[in-house]
Amino acid sequence: MARNPVADATIRMIGFFGGSENHVASRQFRGGGAYVIFGSADIDLRAAATADEGATIRIVALFSSVDLLVPEDWDVNVRTWAVFGDVAPKRAAPATPGGRLTLTGLSLFSGVEVKS
Repeated sequence: MARNPVADATIRMIGFFGGSENHVASRQFRGGGAYVIFGSADIDLRAAATADEGATIRIVALFSSVDLLVPEDWDVNVRTWAVFGDVAPKRAAPATPGGRLTLTGLSLFSGVEVKS
C-alpha cells in the first residue's frame, strides 16, 4: 500500500481482490475515480484542498468497502446508487464549507463511509 501523499489533481484507483490506499495532498484537487471489486480502498484527502469549482469522485464498489477521509470543513454531496449496500457520511456537515466534494457511482453489496 502506498503511504506517500501524492500532489496530483486527480486520483485513479483500481483494485480487484485486494486493498489499496491513497493519500492526496493536492492544493487543487479535482476528483477522479475509485473502482473496487472484492477488495477495499482507503482514500485520505485530509491534506488536500479542492479546486475552486469543487471536486467529483466516481466510486464503483462491488462486494467491497471504501473509506473516504475528508477535511472537516468540506461539504460532501452524495449522489450515488446503493443496491444491498450503503454510502453514508459518518460526519457532521460543516457550518462554513471550505471545499466541495461530490460523490457519484454505485455501491453494490458494499459499504462506502465518509469520515473526517
